[in-house]
Amino acid sequence: MATASSAAKKRLEEQRGRLMDEIVAIRHRIEGLEIAISTLEDEEEAKKQSRSSGRQKNLKKIVLDLLEEAGTRGLNATLAVQTAERRNIEIDRNSVSSLLSRLKRDDVVDYDGHRYRLKVFSASAAGVARRRVRSEPDNARKRLDDTQQFRDINEATKAAILALNRNLKS
Repeated sequence: MATASSAAKKRLEEQRGRLMDEIVAIRHRIEGLEIAISTLEDEEEAKKQSRSSGRQKNLKKIVLDLLEEAGTRGLNATLAVQTAERRNIEIDRNSVSSLLSRLKRDDVVDYDGHRYRLKVFSASAAGVARRRVRSEPDNARKRLDDTQQFRDINEATKAAILALNRNLKS
């Protein structure tokens, strides 16, 4: 009898060994699945962050384009949203407002208390071209010099805007 029970014990121990090996293999498969899931979650999070920064770049480009088109009229957040809506572009008013404030802080735009204008279109830049001295014979030359100075400022600002737009696209 002792041999029959030791043979049964040996079979049971072998079966337990196989089951233990299967448990280890299943644990390894589970770990592999957890790694794959984690990788996919990380990729999704990276895509969300990329889309978010892309949206911010797009918003900045949209608002700079709207400011350029508005010219001396200028824009505020509400007008920017309304103008964008007419073009079937959806932008958030609060985001536009924050962006306009940042652009002012970064000295890209001027704010008169009601509207934001690109520096090239602000009253201070336009004032250069408005200066007139009418009592002297060389008034025409002075006006030409002022106008040329304004054009130079305008071209420099346009170049800066184009550079900003290029940076936003890349």
